[in-house]
Amino acid sequence: SSMLGRRSRQLSLEDLGAAVSLIDVRPDGSFRVVAMNRHSEALLGLSEGVASGQRFDDFLERAAASALARGCRRCLGGRAFTSVSTQVSAAGRVRHIATSLVPVLDAQGGVTRILATFGENEPAEDEHRRQSAELRLAHRHDALGRLVAGVAHDFNNMLTVIQGYGELLRAADESD
Repeated sequence: SSMLGRRSRQLSLEDLGAAVSLIDVRPDGSFRVVAMNRHSEALLGLSEGVASGQRFDDFLERAAASALARGCRRCLGGRAFTSVSTQVSAAGRVRHIATSLVPVLDAQGGVTRILATFGENEPAEDEHRRQSAELRLAHRHDALGRLVAGVAHDFNNMLTVIQGYGELLRAADESD
């Protein structure tokens, strides 16, 4: 009875409404897809079951596979990693995919699998983020410029005082 209760509480990747994949961490340090739900397959433009048991570069373009593998390597420390932004050509269409990676730990705390969720970023969102980052950087540079100008002005004021005292000392020394 308890076994039946446990089974009924288990979810499959298909039950999730998001694009989700389960990635196996191999002893040699490589990563292979254990399972990928239909949402992931559709988002990545893959046929059903094509990714199961495969390495990333077996079914993704080189840049996307490398970015995903780098994110998985960062997860090996036991911490989640998000925003691996890749571009995937799926069915002749370039898609901007954001990925969140969460390590699945064994009883000893070692990472045995990684749960990956995928979502599509619209290029407009990426452009907006880039422009926002540029604007923040411009504001920082402006603030830094104002700070440096203020410090230079204060330093110049101190130099003027020092120069004035120097001239007074020279005048006093010449009169003696």
